[in-house]
Amino acid sequence: MGGDTLQAAKASLQVLSTIVKAVPIPEPFKSAVVGIPDAILQIIAIVEVAKGNMEDTQVLALYIATVTDRTIRPLDLPRVTPTTQNRIREFQETPRQITDEITILASGRSLRKWVFNYDRDASKLGALKQRVVDAITGIQLETVVTTGHQVDIMHEDQQAIIQKQDLAYQDRQAIIQKQGLAYQEQQGFIRKQQEEEIDRFIALLGNGDSGSSKKPPCLDGTRASLLQWITRWIESEDDSKRSLCLIGAAGRGKSSVGASVAEQERGLERLGAEFYFTMDQKDRNEGVIPVLARQLALWQGGKLRNEIASAIHADRDIVQRRLEVQFRKLIQEPLETLTNGPETGDTPGRTGRMR
Repeated sequence: MGGDTLQAAKASLQVLSTIVKAVPIPEPFKSAVVGIPDAILQIIAIVEVAKGNMEDTQVLALYIATVTDRTIRPLDLPRVTPTTQNRIREFQETPRQITDEITILASGRSLRKWVFNYDRDASKLGALKQRVVDAITGIQLETVVTTGHQVDIMHEDQQAIIQKQDLAYQDRQAIIQKQGLAYQEQQGFIRKQQEEEIDRFIALLGNGDSGSSKKPPCLDGTRASLLQWITRWIESEDDSKRSLCLIGAAGRGKSSVGASVAEQERGLERLGAEFYFTMDQKDRNEGVIPVLARQLALWQGGKLRNEIASAIHADRDIVQRRLEVQFRKLIQEPLETLTNGPETGDTPGRTGRMR
């Protein structure tokens, strides 16, 4: 009987039952007549339940197949514990067991058998549905827990990798620092060798005497105006007058004035070099350029030291050359390397001049 026909018969019987109940028929005939459509309606209701059970069985089988194919899959995760894998495997096995039970339940059954077992089938189908729900819920929960555990493991692995990279970086930094220290030591050794080499070249200038130790300065309070005038000339911005010549008879104190000026400029760190000529030691006067060059090599922390040493390195016999050559190579050209800035600085901080 089709679904539409069954529904039409059911509606007709309900109308008939209502009419029979309204018609005045004496008992016991009325009860017998009314009981017929009611009994048929009960049979129809049982048939509907049986058909519903058949349809539910088919739907449940299709649902389980879909869920098994699309949702319930083996976990492909690293380091899943055996206990977790077994529990997931048990949950995955449940839908397969239910499918087997549904197959047995529906295999070769006629509608009559469904009708005779409608109540038991409905109860069994309800239990099967609940087992499916429980299995899927269990898999989902276990997957969430396992995935969270895997996230924790991956986080720990990442932290271990980062820590390992940090240690490797620290090792590299230690190596670089060690190499840097070795490089600094090497550079220090090279600089020391260079300094020793420069000292050897400067030593070739000899130990000539400038004569300063034999020239006492002016007595305190004497030559004050002259010394002030010379100081103003030294600090003057006028570069057109670069040389100062004191003229006077022998014994008038020219050397003492020079010694006083040298002492003053030395105290201000402005004295480049000094040399005192003498009439009674003319052979000493020939060493004037090497003596001045040696003092200039020490001037202001050795500002001209490298240049003077380079000149000596280029000509080991420079001190034997003519005075003009000595002056140009040992004094003039080294001083010309300072012309990138003011030759004598500003007035308050004027650097030394050779007089």
